[in-house]
Amino acid sequence: MKQIILFASVMLSVTAYSQWDTGFYKGTGEPYKQQLINGIYYIQEEMIPCEYVVEKNIKNDAWVISIYPFRGKQKARWEGETYQDVVLINKSGEKARLQTLCIDGMMLFYDDSFIEFDDFVKEKGVYTVLMTHKKEEGHPNYQFRFVN
Repeated sequence: MKQIILFASVMLSVTAYSQWDTGFYKGTGEPYKQQLINGIYYIQEEMIPCEYVVEKNIKNDAWVISIYPFRGKQKARWEGETYQDVVLINKSGEKARLQTLCIDGMMLFYDDSFIEFDDFVKEKGVYTVLMTHKKEEGHPNYQFRFVN
């Protein structure tokens, strides 16, 4: 029960403080939008605060979610690159299941998955992102909300 209350309080605080920042990539000058978000990381039934950076590369049509477990102290590390299922949930409770490339502690949405992700989050509102990394030991689970 404590975990549910903690998860709910974290998600409510994320909703209140998330906002898009705009920047430009060094070297290319291409624009991007990003949010720094606090969420949850579950591993072997232990709930750990986790930081996420949600980034939209405006010019190259890519969504990138970087994952920093353990309160942002280091980027997630995975064995190799894999495709994993991600579930997006909108404010109405509708769900979309997408494939993402997981590599170097990031979830990458590009090509078809970019179009699906971008289309699903096009309306203003709160979105929940869920991903269980099925290839990693303990099947870590990543959860957060962001406001678009």
